[in-house]
Amino acid sequence: MKKIITYVQVTVFICVMLCSWRLSADDINFFEAKIRPLLVQHCYECHSAQAGVVESGFDMDTRAGLLEGGDRGIAVVVGKPTESTLMKALSYRLGDLEMPPGGKLPQPERDLIADWIRTGAAMPLGDAKQTKDNPRAGIDIAAARSHWAFRPLDAVSTRVDRKLRLNPVDRWVLHYQKKNRLHGAGPASPQQLIRRLSFNLTGLAPEWRDVAAYSADPTEAQYRKLVSQYLSSPAYGERWARHWLDLVRYTDTTASWLESTAGSFRYRDWVVTAFNDDVPYDRFIKLQFAADLMEDSEVEDVAALGLVGLSPTYWKEPRLAPLVIKAVVAEEWEERIDMVGRTFLGLSLACARCHDHKMDPVTQEDYYALAGVFASSRILDIPLVVQSEQAVVRAAFKKATAIRVKIQQQKVLEKGAEDKEVHAKLIVELQAELEALSTSTPHLDSPRVMAVVEDSISVVADGPEMTKVVYTPNHAIDVAVQLRGNPATLGEVIPRRFIELMDPQKISFVNGSGRLELAQSLVSNSEGLLARVIV
Repeated sequence: MKKIITYVQVTVFICVMLCSWRLSADDINFFEAKIRPLLVQHCYECHSAQAGVVESGFDMDTRAGLLEGGDRGIAVVVGKPTESTLMKALSYRLGDLEMPPGGKLPQPERDLIADWIRTGAAMPLGDAKQTKDNPRAGIDIAAARSHWAFRPLDAVSTRVDRKLRLNPVDRWVLHYQKKNRLHGAGPASPQQLIRRLSFNLTGLAPEWRDVAAYSADPTEAQYRKLVSQYLSSPAYGERWARHWLDLVRYTDTTASWLESTAGSFRYRDWVVTAFNDDVPYDRFIKLQFAADLMEDSEVEDVAALGLVGLSPTYWKEPRLAPLVIKAVVAEEWEERIDMVGRTFLGLSLACARCHDHKMDPVTQEDYYALAGVFASSRILDIPLVVQSEQAVVRAAFKKATAIRVKIQQQKVLEKGAEDKEVHAKLIVELQAELEALSTSTPHLDSPRVMAVVEDSISVVADGPEMTKVVYTPNHAIDVAVQLRGNPATLGEVIPRRFIELMDPQKISFVNGSGRLELAQSLVSNSEGLLARVIV
């Protein structure tokens, strides 16, 4: 009886704890990125299904198991790390219970776990258990392919019911209305219909004259004319491009340390134009990944590379240790992989940086296969000129920028100098040098965009106290798995490729960085999912 009462008390306590904290997506992401890797490395060997026999009855596979604890009772008191048995064991404050037994965790790692408990001990619901014989029991990729989201699109009837004037979409709506015994609200008035149409397609209210004209003649032919009119409006692209730019995390502001910071809007304008020109979605994707590698692209299409070229770029302080800079570079890879996964596939690929994904059918190997693509792609400002002239124009632009800096320096020095003529003479000479450079380089002042080129990145020591980032032109690399997402502990090198879910053969990318092959894989191997996500 006491055991039953105790069980009921513990169950009630856990239910209260589970329901009294609102856990956000950020909390779950923090757990996946910072906490789970620690548990995998230091705890799961003994305290999960992976162990075969769970020691001390303490199963850390699920949140309920963590809260309930084992033979010592409740392990985690949500919001109170100092009262949690787990933190006491990790801090070696229990005397007879010190975990992990091989040595106390470093203080920063214990602080992470304490913060996690303090903010609600977030953990994904329905977490899949691993087994000793199959540590990836939570991922059955072959079975995942049978899920409706990952299957090819089924052919559907496009028959229009002329009697009821129903289009194919209406037929589906009507079917489920009948199935659920629901009734439609009836046809909209002409005024309501044109208002909905205008706001949906352009984000703007309809013109009064259009409302009056359609109200006087609300025929299907007039409605079709309105649809064509709004689709032809520049406002259509401006409205719908905003949704895309939100997905890809566009911002007008770029990092101040980049060579060129004024051209980000050109990617925005390219997207707007692409919507207005009705660029096919597959081409729209390919141009944003690899316009520079496509034979049929135009000079203006280089602006499309802002998809990656405008992704977050972090300062790499040369006085920091190589491992720190490698971690910074890894953060940049994560940003780009996460953007690709969420925008095109509706999958949180970044969750596989430290371990196999716990909910989506994505492995850690998949993550680092994609990381190799971005490790082989350098963000760079590029002039909008034909590719054969880009290197010359970039070199001249860099030289011109240095001359302009010198001119400004001389102007500052001139103001406080007694002999102003010396500085004035230098300014004249520098301006003449700048003019000569401009004359010899016709496209020196061409518009510039943030794009990517086929250069691989490496981080190396530069003497005993400095670090440098080295880019190797026209060179691609594969990267190694970073165990727990730590660049200091490397595993197997993974060839660049698409995710196994969509490419069972795991065919390696062999052409340069693999950007074009990645785009081609997105539009061919995952076309069903791609279509569902964009809709």
